[in-house]
Amino acid sequence: TECKITQKGVEYNGTLNKTLSGRTRQRWDSQTPHAHSSPEYGFPNGFTSHSFCRNPGNDPNGPWCLTTDPDVRYEYCDVKFCASCARDQGFEYRGKLQYTPNGVICQRWDKQSPHGHAYFTSDKWISYGGRYGHENYCRNPSAAGAPWCYTMAAATRYEYCTNIPVC
Repeated sequence: TECKITQKGVEYNGTLNKTLSGRTRQRWDSQTPHAHSSPEYGFPNGFTSHSFCRNPGNDPNGPWCLTTDPDVRYEYCDVKFCASCARDQGFEYRGKLQYTPNGVICQRWDKQSPHGHAYFTSDKWISYGGRYGHENYCRNPSAAGAPWCYTMAAATRYEYCTNIPVC
């Protein structure tokens, strides 16, 4: 698949082979210019004869590639989140669902009407991924049981987005 389900992206086995800066990648079965001991079990499909972005060491920042630049050992890759499903409690869900199971449209996270809240400006929201805050997509910044959103219905402050498929 060409997307990751979790922030770490350990499960990612797509074919993206571009680092954030576009450096040329070193193949995983090569030890030049950078020697490494990336375990074969760290590759979901078992193959190391490529230079695709992977996360064999469970790096919290996600998939990366070794580079052929002698001065830069590795760089991270911009592997996108799978948008169509939520895993576990949906904390890492980055899809674009913007309505609840009852069909109510979600309130934008950067708006305080009709329901005031502190998520958009708080450190918690920023560390969660504030770059998604200008939208009205279902999210789980509070580590609740599932992604949710404030609603545009004055009588309903928030609803869980249980209409997101589970991965």
